[in-house]
Amino acid sequence: MKHMPKNEKALTLIEVVVAVTILLAVFVSLISIFGQGARYMRKSLLSTTALFLAQEALENATFNPALPCCTSTQTDTQVLNNATFTRRLTIDALLASDWPVHRRYNATVTWQGEKGQQSVTLITTKARY
Repeated sequence: MKHMPKNEKALTLIEVVVAVTILLAVFVSLISIFGQGARYMRKSLLSTTALFLAQEALENATFNPALPCCTSTQTDTQVLNNATFTRRLTIDALLASDWPVHRRYNATVTWQGEKGQQSVTLITTKARY
């Protein structure tokens, strides 16, 4: 076995193990950050989709000339972005005596999220004079 001269330095096994351990710790941290980012992006995508569905329901109802003459509820289900959204639109009067003039539109969209059932609700009113 050859001996190395004293002016040449080599890495010992302990130094190599420490360096590999540090690199693995950094690598695992980066992977977990990317995984968490992907989960937040998915949550944001589903929330935004639900908001758009609720907004669409309100717009269709408020600009529809064939509105019901009394309190009504409409429900539909759509599959978007690999998730099932249930949209419920309720139309009623602000006050019982106010029906022909003031209407309240309530759109609620629910979906199954990472932490159970999630929902978004948008409410608007419309006055007809």
